[in-house]
Amino acid sequence: MSSRISTIIYVSLALAIVMPVQASPHRSNALGDYLRARADAQPLIPPDQLDAAENNPSQFTAHNIEETGTINGFLDAGSGRVALVTVGSDSLSVDLPASLKDASWIIQGASIRMLLSIEPPTDQTLTGRPVLVMAAPEFDVAQSDQEAAAQAAAEQKEQAERPAPVRTTLASRYMAHMRNGMDPSISLTGGHPSLDLSPQARAVFGAYRDTIRGLNGDLTDDQVDKITSSILYYSDLNRVDPRLIVAMIIAESGFDVNSTSHTGAMGLGQLMPATAREMGISDPYDPQQNIAGAVRILRGHLDNYGGAPSDAGVIPFNQIALTMAAYNAGPGAVRRYHGVPPYRETQRYVARVAALYKKMCGTGS
Repeated sequence: MSSRISTIIYVSLALAIVMPVQASPHRSNALGDYLRARADAQPLIPPDQLDAAENNPSQFTAHNIEETGTINGFLDAGSGRVALVTVGSDSLSVDLPASLKDASWIIQGASIRMLLSIEPPTDQTLTGRPVLVMAAPEFDVAQSDQEAAAQAAAEQKEQAERPAPVRTTLASRYMAHMRNGMDPSISLTGGHPSLDLSPQARAVFGAYRDTIRGLNGDLTDDQVDKITSSILYYSDLNRVDPRLIVAMIIAESGFDVNSTSHTGAMGLGQLMPATAREMGISDPYDPQQNIAGAVRILRGHLDNYGGAPSDAGVIPFNQIALTMAAYNAGPGAVRRYHGVPPYRETQRYVARVAALYKKMCGTGS
């Protein structure tokens, strides 16, 4: 087995979801089982980590990978039926799980999508042994992925053209907050914030400022102070852990105040134009306004998905995953799939924000 297969692994930062699909009757169960297993298996690691995996294969065994192969034949072994599968230039022999041994579509010449796990090397082998976790017809899986991608594109277009109902509600709450005079502006004097931050926020201000400065060396001192003050103030106001806000901004814009996505999302928190208008934000590229809006949106999603610690303590992963999925793909997509949608972009986004947050909380590597 080549190192290409043995080093493609998954990270442990996504939720299990079930994706409704259309397939022929005798294949629908296999496809549903496969999609559930793949959702449990987590997203692929970023490409820039593959070299590390190749150089240290022993550290990356017992993880799940996804491959497409062609069945070339079968063997009858004492433990059951074994399928001989070609993946690219590699030939694999995999034990068929009990659920697939009698499947009518498991025939010679069939193209299948496989979810594999890699057992650690033994004294007799130099590489890990592939184990088939689940499989489904390649045509059905590819068709399902295409439908999911088309649905994601349609939802993103709809989200860009019309704000989701939950965001309209958040906009109304934000505007009421502004009218009540509870949202003082941030002014800067000599590069230091004059905003009335809480004692807790002032105690960590220097650490957050140094972190943000390190994340984007192009920011001016005034911008760094304004961003830091905004994150700490609006996190305090909305009772959200500021570490989640930092993780979100890293994933959204890399702390580039002028960032604009191909869909028109703007600023640090990548607010869509319609959302910014609904929230009364006159300049989405202004750090204070952008962060104020983004934090309010996140707080609303946290409330929708089980809440968060009222004292801005560490947020449970389940709330983070659903909140960030709603922020990225919209709450409608989360409702439709009863969890994190099966969109690769959204799953990677959720995984990245969660990983950053856990690292800053000292609960993850």
